[in-house]
This record gives sequence, structure tokens and C-alpha cells, in this order.
Amino acid sequence: MKNICLLITICLFSVILASCGHDEIAEIDLENSISWSSLSSYEMNWYEAQDYCTNLRERGHDDWHLPSAEELETVVKNYTGNPCLENDIYCLFEYRENKEIYYIKTGDVWLWTNDKGSDINYTTAMWAVMFLEDHMQTELIEFHENYHVRCVRSKCTSGYSWNNGKCETAQTRTADCTDLPRNANWNTVSQITQTWNGYSWLPTNKSRHNEEPSTTECRFKCNSGYSWIGEKCDKSYHDPARNMLWSRRSPTCMTGLAAAAYCDSLSEEGFRDWRLPTISELRTLIKNCHGTKSGGSCNVTDTCLSFDECWDSEACSCDYDPDESGKYSELGDTNALWSSSMDDYNFVWVVKFASGDIESENINYPLYVRCVRSE
Repeated sequence: MKNICLLITICLFSVILASCGHDEIAEIDLENSISWSSLSSYEMNWYEAQDYCTNLRERGHDDWHLPSAEELETVVKNYTGNPCLENDIYCLFEYRENKEIYYIKTGDVWLWTNDKGSDINYTTAMWAVMFLEDHMQTELIEFHENYHVRCVRSKCTSGYSWNNGKCETAQTRTADCTDLPRNANWNTVSQITQTWNGYSWLPTNKSRHNEEPSTTECRFKCNSGYSWIGEKCDKSYHDPARNMLWSRRSPTCMTGLAAAAYCDSLSEEGFRDWRLPTISELRTLIKNCHGTKSGGSCNVTDTCLSFDECWDSEACSCDYDPDESGKYSELGDTNALWSSSMDDYNFVWVVKFASGDIESENINYPLYVRCVRSE
């Protein structure tokens, strides 16, 4: 009878753990190589996820980092075959060499990774992976969206890293820092020493904005007069030929209605009379595209807004810039920006600076905005 009671107690305890959200993954210790943090209690964007892991103090450890896609693969249990379908062109394993995975789903939670997407058709979108029973499925998601994070750490002692199934003397190398944006400078070094942890070289040599100087991480700060707005160093722009002042680009994407409200409430450079620009005003920011720059052959202007009568696919577009150099923008923009002008289908005219295109867009789609004021 005592044995039966003990068995029932153990079973009930197991059920309680499962029903109360027992964090099984946080206890995983795969071949004594890596361990995982608890799931974050809130969602965050990718930049915040980086800082979250860097500053995490959990179970007596402070050496956590944002995992790579390969590290997150180890969370998948009880499946030894290739989890990709043959016709799944967005399969994780097909993209692993190019590191085009940005975050991964385990269970019912999306998780950030440290690997960035690079599909040229989506300049601000990142790869997402969802684990299913027999394959993996991917999506492209904006990097500024909010998702959960699990951080990871090596189990090897200081000076050693996990490699080929055992802790070996840590491998190090000198790496050049990358991804310095326009109008920015290194803070403080352009090269760092990286250590191999068995899965990736750390710290990453992909630079990020941080005003605090560092000799061990790749950091940059904006040049004098510029401010960091989430993914670029930006400043307001005065157009003396047209007596217009342009605001900094909005730090996040928003719908067309939200963009109008954003400009109405904006306080910048000591002014509060900002507004959403018309399509003709927005075209003054286009350069190097003969058809869509101000005065070009594209007929979409403040006085010609009909999609059927004014828009032409050849006149209103240029070639996509795969380098995302900002060559089509006077301000170096590579994203699409809202205007206040609508076509006859109640879509809003926008300029897509990655290609210099003028197109109409659903007002509920999230895009960036630059506000304008007349001087």
C-alpha cells in the first residue's frame, strides 16, 4: 500500500510540474557541453535580446550569450532524421552555411537567435524557424518585432571551449569588426579577439550601437550631429532650395494612420509643426532614379494620384540595390516611407528607397516615416 501511495505521489508531482510550466529546457545539459537559461518572462526585440543575454545573471552564472541557430537546434529532442521536407526551400539546413536564420520556435514560443537573414527582397526582414513534428518551417519577420529569448552558455571552465565532443583549449582569433553603418565611427576598436565556444566565435564581430567604449566588443557610435534611431545614424535635413526641413526617420515602422499621428505630435529641432509629406514632397528625396526623382517621367504627383491613369511600372521604378547603399535617397534611406497622398483605391502612395520605386501601399501595412515642415 505504501508503494502504491508513493507511486501516486510521484505521478501527481510530475503532473503538477507539467501543469505549472516546469521549464524542462533550462535543465538540459547535452553531453555536458552547453546549458540553457530559463525562458524570458517577456518579449523583446533583437537588440534587447542581445543585451538581455549579456546582462543575464542566472543560476550563479553571468557568461550567457544569445544562441546561434545551430545551438538552438540542439533543443530538438527525440528526432534523429533530417527534419526538413525535400520540397521545403526554406529549410534550416539549406541555409545554415550562410547563417540566414534569425530566430527559432520551440514549443509554442518564438525564440531569437544571433544569426541574421539576408534575403535581398526583404531589406528589414529576418528568418524565423518553427519546429514541427517532421520538418522545419521558416518565415521572414521584421527584426524590431518582440519575441522571447533563451540564452546559452558553455559548460567548459575558463580557458577551454566545447569542441568535437570535449572541452579543449580555447581557440582564439583576431577578427575585423563589420557592419559599421553610415555616419558612424568605431567605439573604440575596429578589431577584437574572438574565442571559439564549440558552436560559434564569440563575441560576435558584427558591430552594434553602444555609447560606452569597449576594447573587447565591436561597438560604434554616431558621428557628431547624428542620433541612433534603431538601425541607422540619422539627423534632420534642411532643403534650402525648397525651404523644407525633414525630420529624422521614425525609429519604428507604423501604419499610415499612425504615421500621420506621429508627425502631428512630433517635437524635433525645436519645432512642433511637422506633418506627413505629400508624394511630390517625398519625391524630392529621391536621387539616381531618372523616372521617380522629382520632375521625372513617373506621373504620380500631388496633381495626379490615380493608380490606373498615373502609375506606370517602368517609369515609376528602378533596379533594386542589393548593397542597400542608400543610393536612391538624399538621406541614405533604404526603407519605404509613407506619404499623405492616396490613390483612387484608397491605398497610400509610398517611396521604396531600396529600389527608388513609387508604389501604392495598404494603409495598414507597417512602414517608416519622415515628417516635413515648411520654412
